[in-house]
Amino acid sequence: MLSRLRRACLVIYYRGILKSVGKKFRIGEGSQIVTPGMLSVGHNCFFGPRFYLSSPEEVRIGNNVMFGPEVMILGGDHDFATLGVPMRFSPNVGRSGPIIIEDDVWVGARCLLIKGVRLGTGSVIGAGSVVTHSLPPFSVAAGNPCRVIRTRFSEAEMNEHRRDLDVLR
Repeated sequence: MLSRLRRACLVIYYRGILKSVGKKFRIGEGSQIVTPGMLSVGHNCFFGPRFYLSSPEEVRIGNNVMFGPEVMILGGDHDFATLGVPMRFSPNVGRSGPIIIEDDVWVGARCLLIKGVRLGTGSVIGAGSVVTHSLPPFSVAAGNPCRVIRTRFSEAEMNEHRRDLDVLR
């Protein structure tokens, strides 16, 4: 009962400070969103326990997205080659950009998503994966670095799936 109450308090807290958040947003205990003003969350999203997000860039999460426990989303990077400046205080450098997670994505436990990636609609990311580049829609991917293993559906099945989801809207 106490655990349920804590989760409800987290939802209320984050609803008040996120850039935007849809209906039926759920977040697990021990989660931390360091940069809530950069995060937009769609409808019916679930963040597992100990979810962690920190990004100086925009993070957009679509509808019907679920994250397993201990998923980390990290944007930005530090310049470690500047003389006379501690790395902790160095400016962000390198390739950057928003992190975009499209609709109907499942990110498994203990995954790490790095700056500038886009996870296509309907993707499944295997537990423990390190996602360093964008993945196409309806892909099943895993590993370090994360690679596409297969697609969830054939082309015809993808079209049927999309039609069926449109009917539910």
